[in-house]
Amino acid sequence: MNASSLIKLLSNETNLEILSVLRSGSFNPRELARILGRDGTDVSRRLRAMERAGLVEGKWMRIRGKTSRYIPSRLKTSG
Repeated sequence: MNASSLIKLLSNETNLEILSVLRSGSFNPRELARILGRDGTDVSRRLRAMERAGLVEGKWMRIRGKTSRYIPSRLKTSG
Protein backbone atom coordinates (compact mmCIF):
# COMPACT_ATOMS: atom_id res chain seq x y z
CA MET A 1 0.00 0.00 0.00
CA ASN A 2 1.36 3.39 -0.90
CA ALA A 3 1.65 6.33 1.48
CA SER A 4 -1.21 8.32 -0.04
CA SER A 5 -3.62 5.39 0.41
CA LEU A 6 -2.54 5.00 4.03
CA ILE A 7 -2.98 8.73 4.65
CA LYS A 8 -6.44 8.55 3.08
CA LEU A 9 -7.41 5.71 5.44
CA LEU A 10 -6.10 7.55 8.49
CA SER A 11 -7.69 10.86 7.56
CA ASN A 12 -11.20 9.40 7.50
CA GLU A 13 -13.21 10.15 10.66
CA THR A 14 -15.11 6.84 10.61
CA ASN A 15 -11.89 4.85 10.28
CA LEU A 16 -10.42 6.76 13.22
CA GLU A 17 -13.56 6.03 15.26
CA ILE A 18 -13.19 2.32 14.47
CA LEU A 19 -9.54 2.35 15.55
CA SER A 20 -10.47 4.23 18.72
CA VAL A 21 -13.12 1.64 19.68
CA LEU A 22 -10.66 -1.18 18.97
CA ARG A 23 -8.30 0.28 21.56
CA SER A 24 -10.86 -0.65 24.24
CA GLY A 25 -11.39 -4.30 23.34
CA SER A 26 -11.90 -7.01 20.73
CA PHE A 27 -14.97 -6.77 18.53
CA ASN A 28 -16.46 -8.40 15.48
CA PRO A 29 -17.60 -6.14 12.62
CA ARG A 30 -21.27 -6.38 13.64
CA GLU A 31 -20.48 -5.25 17.19
CA LEU A 32 -18.40 -2.35 15.88
CA ALA A 33 -21.24 -1.31 13.57
CA ARG A 34 -23.71 -1.34 16.46
CA ILE A 35 -21.40 0.67 18.74
CA LEU A 36 -20.74 3.25 16.02
CA GLY A 37 -24.29 3.36 14.68
CA ARG A 38 -23.03 2.42 11.22
CA ASP A 39 -23.98 -0.11 8.57
CA GLY A 40 -22.29 -3.50 9.12
CA THR A 41 -21.27 -3.81 5.48
CA ASP A 42 -19.58 -0.42 5.61
CA VAL A 43 -17.66 -1.32 8.78
CA SER A 44 -16.56 -4.67 7.30
CA ARG A 45 -15.34 -2.94 4.14
CA ARG A 46 -13.39 -0.42 6.17
CA LEU A 47 -11.84 -3.16 8.34
CA ARG A 48 -10.74 -5.08 5.25
CA ALA A 49 -9.06 -1.96 3.88
CA MET A 50 -7.34 -1.32 7.21
CA GLU A 51 -6.21 -4.95 7.34
CA ARG A 52 -4.72 -4.71 3.83
CA ALA A 53 -2.89 -1.57 4.99
CA GLY A 54 -1.53 -3.42 8.01
CA LEU A 55 -3.38 -1.25 10.54
CA VAL A 56 -5.40 -4.09 12.09
CA GLU A 57 -5.25 -7.86 12.04
CA GLY A 58 -8.43 -9.94 12.09
CA LYS A 59 -8.73 -13.44 13.51
CA TRP A 60 -11.40 -16.09 13.09
CA MET A 61 -12.70 -17.38 16.43
CA ARG A 62 -15.34 -19.91 17.43
CA ILE A 63 -17.50 -18.60 20.28
CA ARG A 64 -20.72 -20.21 21.51
CA GLY A 65 -20.83 -22.50 18.49
CA LYS A 66 -20.46 -19.71 15.93
CA THR A 67 -17.38 -18.82 13.92
CA SER A 68 -16.90 -15.08 13.63
CA ARG A 69 -14.14 -12.76 12.58
CA TYR A 70 -12.84 -10.67 15.47
CA ILE A 71 -10.47 -7.78 15.46
CA PRO A 72 -8.33 -8.06 18.60
CA SER A 73 -7.95 -5.11 20.92
CA ARG A 74 -4.21 -5.15 20.35
CA LEU A 75 -3.83 -3.24 17.10
CA LYS A 76 -1.18 -4.49 14.73
CA THR A 77 2.06 -2.58 15.08
CA SER A 78 5.04 -2.63 12.79
CA GLY A 79 8.18 -4.41 13.80
